[in-house]
Amino acid sequence: MISVIVPVYNGEKYLRECLDSILAQTCVDIEVLAVDDGSTDASAGIIRAYAKADTRVKYLHKPNGGLSSARNFGLDAAQGEYVTFVDADDMLAPRFCEVLLAELGDADIVKCGFSRRPVQCGPVEAKRFSPAYFIEKTLYQTRFHCSAWAGVYRRSLFSNVRFAEGLYYEDLDIFYRLVEASGKEVVWIDAPLYFYRDNPSSFLNTFTDKRLDVLKVTERIERHYAGTPLLAAARDRRYSANYNMALVAGLNGRHDISRQCWSLVKACRREVILNPRSRIKNRIGAAISYLGRRVSLLLAKIIE
Repeated sequence: MISVIVPVYNGEKYLRECLDSILAQTCVDIEVLAVDDGSTDASAGIIRAYAKADTRVKYLHKPNGGLSSARNFGLDAAQGEYVTFVDADDMLAPRFCEVLLAELGDADIVKCGFSRRPVQCGPVEAKRFSPAYFIEKTLYQTRFHCSAWAGVYRRSLFSNVRFAEGLYYEDLDIFYRLVEASGKEVVWIDAPLYFYRDNPSSFLNTFTDKRLDVLKVTERIERHYAGTPLLAAARDRRYSANYNMALVAGLNGRHDISRQCWSLVKACRREVILNPRSRIKNRIGAAISYLGRRVSLLLAKIIE
């Protein structure tokens, strides 16, 4: 059985579409753990109605604690040998569970691609990658993704690894720890079997202090891989986080934070430019950074 964990916080707008897509899975041996994370809208009533109509749906309630807290709460209640995570405004392709479980084999983790709108998928191809390769490419942001959703995991992986509560960028924080806890090859299916609904807010014009957590997470990753072959990838990911945050903070008037991040950009930019594994976007940004922070902010505003 696979446990589908759906954290819900004020998700009434798209929650029915989400639950319908899960209950329409061709794999019927599932349980749906809808975790009401202290919602104040109609979410609780929607979940209860689905639970009454279909015994596979379980309504779980907890005080508001955030996405990581809700996921961990669902993990504590899960009964399946396998688990997957679905955000309350997203949807699954009908064969998501069937395909990912079929390709998992003796691995512990299988991931797939995603799209921003439902698309028809034909035959899929699964490939296996070493833990080091998967982590490296994910950190370089040149292949794969670190999201907890769009994947299936053996539940036993979460015995000693949990989502960090009260932390943004929790998926970036946990993905490499799960891969290392497994120690096995990661299965990758290059097909968009998960439908991710975009937040309409502009990336560059959206700033809260919680977004600064990416700086903590990437610094932690760099420390974790110090003295290993993955250090360059970890440093590149930290550079990328600081570059983005320097622009976002600066465009939103937080120049103290922007200047702090820019110091790390300057310290890393030569290394990024000379690293052929760094993505083109990072290398171009590093080159532009030599024109100065103010010019970079101006260009970012024009492009946005």
